[in-house]
Amino acid sequence: MTNRLDVTPEVVLARFGAHPAPESRPAVRALLDELTASESGCQGDASTEAMRLCCIHLFAAGEPADGLVVGRAKTAGMDADASIDVQLLCGAGVEATRAFLRAEASGEAPAAPRREALACFLPEAP
Repeated sequence: MTNRLDVTPEVVLARFGAHPAPESRPAVRALLDELTASESGCQGDASTEAMRLCCIHLFAAGEPADGLVVGRAKTAGMDADASIDVQLLCGAGVEATRAFLRAEASGEAPAAPRREALACFLPEAP
């Protein structure tokens, strides 16, 4: 099956390489957001393999805020959920990601459901 955006893992690698430069991260996020929107609109419209590779790139960057971007991608559809490992939500580490989510919990209302969904993937330790 081809995706509407024609973005494959090979396209992602050609555009960003195996280890994207820090200045490429906003473009990786933008591409992942575009793929996520496509997959959310119609399951199978985006390559979940390309989505997963973008998530891996963001995981390697280690920024807590990227957990939200990866979380949105993971919840874009059943195929994306199966393709994107929950561990990719925590590039900054579990504790740093939890701290970020707690700090963001008082932020803007429209993002709150996403934070709550992401928090479900990162339950507090007993």
